[in-house]
Amino acid sequence: MNKANKQIVASCFGHQLVAKTFGGAVGKNEQGWVIGNYVLNITRQYDWMQPGETNTGIYHFNQERVTRLPENAQSFANTASYPYYAYTLGNNIMSLQGHPEQPLRAMNNFLAATEEKMPAEEVERARIYIDNGEPDSQVWAQWMMRFLSA
Repeated sequence: MNKANKQIVASCFGHQLVAKTFGGAVGKNEQGWVIGNYVLNITRQYDWMQPGETNTGIYHFNQERVTRLPENAQSFANTASYPYYAYTLGNNIMSLQGHPEQPLRAMNNFLAATEEKMPAEEVERARIYIDNGEPDSQVWAQWMMRFLSA
């Protein structure tokens, strides 16, 4: 899909940038901020997705999201309220909204730096979801490494 034909993994803002660059759309999440560890439904399996999972948890920290996928993009993970959580584009772009690289400490630091700009109920919801169990960061790390090696 990209002209250099290199494997690319895009995360968070990169996820949105790739969508917009290739004809998709990005907009504000109608439900406000999405912060914390949310469970994703894995809806499509690829060879590089080992171990195979049907659900994974991953940290999020975003207010915008992809609202329309680029043409030919294939969604492979979603939440109940976000159908385009992760997608592939061609054989060489993998894109996801979340933060598999962030530890709990970083999520708490991000919230502390942002909470003054947020409604109180969103801050409370963020605290609950940040403490919502350990995310499956290692699963996503393995998937990304296998994808980059494909």
